[in-house]
Amino acid sequence: MRWLAGAGLLMAIWPHSVSMNSFILSETLFGFLCLLSLFLLTYALHRRSVAWVTVSGLGFALGALTNAVLLPFAPLLGLYFAYRRYISARMLAGLLAGAMILPAAWMVRNALLPPSYGDSSAGRALDTLVIGSWPDYYQTYNASLKNNPAAVATMTRVVQEITLINYDPRAGATEIAQRMGNHPLEYARWYLRKPALLWGWNIRVGVGDIYVYPTSNSPFKDNVVYRTIIALCHALNPLLFILMIAGWIIVLWPQQRPIDSLVASTLMLVFVTAIYTALQSEPRYSIACRPLELMLATFAFYRGSLWLAHKKTSNRSKLI
Repeated sequence: MRWLAGAGLLMAIWPHSVSMNSFILSETLFGFLCLLSLFLLTYALHRRSVAWVTVSGLGFALGALTNAVLLPFAPLLGLYFAYRRYISARMLAGLLAGAMILPAAWMVRNALLPPSYGDSSAGRALDTLVIGSWPDYYQTYNASLKNNPAAVATMTRVVQEITLINYDPRAGATEIAQRMGNHPLEYARWYLRKPALLWGWNIRVGVGDIYVYPTSNSPFKDNVVYRTIIALCHALNPLLFILMIAGWIIVLWPQQRPIDSLVASTLMLVFVTAIYTALQSEPRYSIACRPLELMLATFAFYRGSLWLAHKKTSNRSKLI
């Protein structure tokens, strides 16, 4: 219980989560819906209830309508749970029904509208696929605002790729592949760095540090207690990322049989990290899932402490 309390306290004081709520942003609603859906799923698994697992599916659907990144997650999670025999066929059907009915209705609505490019979630995904494939996009964008000739030329190429992939996805993908093929090692390093960038500290789609928009009278700048908190959290951030990866391995190790809800939370973190690594890795996009990162990192630290305690006990027994 004290480890859970520690994770909850860390969630409550984490600077990104605090500053994000100063503005009405989709990440705030998305984070709430992700956690609500996982809570409802946990309740459904505990009660083995088809009705409640359907309600949890509706929660995932609302999350997907808020951020389309989540759209495939609930169906994939249900199939994984069915494969591992965590849920029955009836519970799988309920989860799929709840998760798909609202997005399906929205897709029907979109199909009745005139075709548009760039305004749909698919268009935005293609845009971020291109943007995320340019390692120095943000530096180049900022330099282009100052009329740097090289930056302006690069931004022109980025816009051309975005336009091409929206109107002809196959040709756009071919263009990106050719560009990457000219410098394969550079792009391989870039994509290997992107998960750490996603869970990094400084928000790039915004004013920087923990702020999306300019924020006046922030206690993290003026109050000595809050300044201490932000300094500690900043220092802990790389360690928490490593612990989160360790938590993934512990939970998903084939010979393990952890709590079902912990598996669901872990898979959501893996899924979100994989999607944003393929698209646009930006710390702002990970804020909605920060509570899950902190929980899993705390879990990994807890399991590590148990392992160390067991090793110490074993060594003492050998000495005796």
